[in-house]
Amino acid sequence: MAAEGSKEKGKDVPAVNRTPDYRMIYTHGALGIFTEYDYRLRFYNEIFPTEDNKKIYEVPVTIVMSPIAAKELRDLLDRHIKEYEEKVGEIKKQDISALRDKK
Repeated sequence: MAAEGSKEKGKDVPAVNRTPDYRMIYTHGALGIFTEYDYRLRFYNEIFPTEDNKKIYEVPVTIVMSPIAAKELRDLLDRHIKEYEEKVGEIKKQDISALRDKK
């Protein structure tokens, strides 16, 4: 049986069912590459430098999508970030390199 949709600011929101293998992943960032056929978005977690000062990035998931889906994702993020910043304030990138250098 499909889940029922809901209302979001007067709009119909489609029903969403999680698959049995669904999981939530937290990431520190993302890297994107594209081909003529698809867009690949790699989410990563940064592991602080090793003893020989090499940075390690773990990639728990790569999402592959069509260029159209990538554009839809961009539009969705733009809308949500704008709404968030209107309510909470500007999201500012932080320079944490000084924290990384401390031992």
